[in-house]
Amino acid sequence: MRKLKFEDIEFNVTEEVFDYPPVYIEPGILHEPQTYHYALSILKTFNDDDVFIDIGSCFGLFSLMIQKGMAIAFEPSPENAAILTRNILLNPEKNIKLIPIALADKSGINYYIKRSQLPGLTKTIFGEGDLKTVILDDFKIEGNIKMIKVDTEGHDNEVLLGSKKILEKYHPIIIIENLPADWLLDMGYKAK
Repeated sequence: MRKLKFEDIEFNVTEEVFDYPPVYIEPGILHEPQTYHYALSILKTFNDDDVFIDIGSCFGLFSLMIQKGMAIAFEPSPENAAILTRNILLNPEKNIKLIPIALADKSGINYYIKRSQLPGLTKTIFGEGDLKTVILDDFKIEGNIKMIKVDTEGHDNEVLLGSKKILEKYHPIIIIENLPADWLLDMGYKAK
């Protein structure tokens, strides 16, 4: 276990997080630092009833930044989910729930996880395999969904298509790896 400090918050992580090059080197996160700064600025505004949905959570670094409210971390890779589980256990004061499944635009799409030698570099392959996707709209989530982060290696818009009811009801802040689809922009979302 090691302490990871980002801006003014600290949390515990497993040593495996530091094996994924380059996630973190003192004094800060090297992988997508602007995204982490932006996400943290929003997470700092959370109240106890606010919810952060972290899709493609990997090791849960975004979820671990939560100070108030709850994070729901979706991570389909068994290897990444195992590291995320250990990170959650190392931070019992944080309200983080792991759901180890892939989200998509339709429930029931077959998928499998293509493994890599390094944790964090797995890929979800859709259309093949024994596992089945679900859509975010099928989950009953208590609280105010304030922010959704989607980093699913090119599958981001499909995930958001399966989240239309949640997006229309809560109109959360969205952090997305890919450019948003036209239908999302038509709902009033602006790329950040």
